[in-house]
Amino acid sequence: MVANMGALTGAVPKFTEIPEEGLPAPKVLDALNTAKKIEEKLWKQGGNTNSGCVYCNNEEHQKLVSTAVSMFTASNPLHSDVFVCTRRMEAEIIRMTANMLHGGPNVCGLMSSGGTESIILATKAYRDRAVAMGKNPNKINIIISDTAHSAYVKAAQLLRMKVHRVPVNVADKTADLATMCSLIDDNTAFMVASAPAYPHGVIDDIPAMAHHCKACGVGVHVDCCLGGFLLPFFKRLGYTNIPPFDFEVDGVTSVSCDTHKYGYGPKGTSVLLFSSSSLREHVIFTDSLWPGGLYASPTLPGSRPGSLIVGTWAAMVFRGITGYTTAAKGIYETAQVIIKGMSAIPNVKFVTNPNKLTFLIPFTTEKVNIFQVAEALQHKGWNLNVLHSPNAIHMCLTEMHIGRGEEFVQALEWAVGAVSAEPEKFMKVSPIYSSAAKLGNRDVVATMLSDVIGASDVIGAALDTV
Repeated sequence: MVANMGALTGAVPKFTEIPEEGLPAPKVLDALNTAKKIEEKLWKQGGNTNSGCVYCNNEEHQKLVSTAVSMFTASNPLHSDVFVCTRRMEAEIIRMTANMLHGGPNVCGLMSSGGTESIILATKAYRDRAVAMGKNPNKINIIISDTAHSAYVKAAQLLRMKVHRVPVNVADKTADLATMCSLIDDNTAFMVASAPAYPHGVIDDIPAMAHHCKACGVGVHVDCCLGGFLLPFFKRLGYTNIPPFDFEVDGVTSVSCDTHKYGYGPKGTSVLLFSSSSLREHVIFTDSLWPGGLYASPTLPGSRPGSLIVGTWAAMVFRGITGYTTAAKGIYETAQVIIKGMSAIPNVKFVTNPNKLTFLIPFTTEKVNIFQVAEALQHKGWNLNVLHSPNAIHMCLTEMHIGRGEEFVQALEWAVGAVSAEPEKFMKVSPIYSSAAKLGNRDVVATMLSDVIGASDVIGAALDTV
């Protein structure tokens, strides 16, 4: 991975120390343009066939958002008395998102840097509320399905909370509510529902979960980070496989929704909503003893890039309901073309009930190695996401893929046939995933992952290979 980075980026000037004399602006721009062309070639190859990578396929939209961001590079909402328009735009983003998700006048929220931060902040709010309610700080726990995003485990590690991680129902991959509800105790802070879950694209039975949790006095957080700007418009279009999932469900107490995915905002933005200000107040950090002044922050960072807030506001008001609905319609219809086509390919098997799928399609193969199929698809330019438990891959459709359903089906049919005929040709990546899947000791896999991230993200190590 690291060596490949060096080969790919070799045309971009390298710096390991701040230059003694700064480069002229034209030379800096030349370097940036070179880098931009390298990256665009990678994500645009084949017309962009990467699963869930780039979401927006509207050039006018992208130019508008880029311009909006560049106009407010100095903005920092921490200085609320100076960047007043940025703060108002942030409030409007929160309100527009709340209204989209059936949030009444009491629903309130904040903006974060992405889904992971929204999840961490939601977890903090529930933990601090639990402590305020007299629960044992050393025994506070959360209950999630094993397909809930890994960020909940990260949040629990940071906040020193216990996680009950429950395997999903084998048949349809939805949360096993009976088991999850049986784990509720006096120190349970909240339970997580996914709409949809990232691995398999299915929506949990949120009304049933919320009903039980409300009776037990336990909060329910709905993770809409991926689907938050698609599901409301699927429902608006009348698609019948979208169950209730947001604040219209009695007992839902918080929702996270990423604006930088299908909201088509700039990367680094998400909205976290709470059913009441009394819950939100537990997420806010305050320090009245600091000699530097009275300090308060609703998010993990203090200073935040107001430019991303402005870019998100521009994206939402530019798209409008009509624009979001049009994109959702194209994505859903393309998904149905793929689902129908895949159903006719021998040896291809859906991981869950295809009637429940909307924009994320998980599948595996019966007589050939699914990881080799993923590798073969790369030969046709399609880069899909690899899954474990069970071994599978999924296609997360974005606006980039609208109208390309038949093309994907043809590529998949070729890939399955190619692996079946000559499996030895597809052994570059698949053995790594296959070996990881077979390792019973997941700590070994975790160490492997840590080593890979360390090798690629520690800048000194990375530059040594450039």
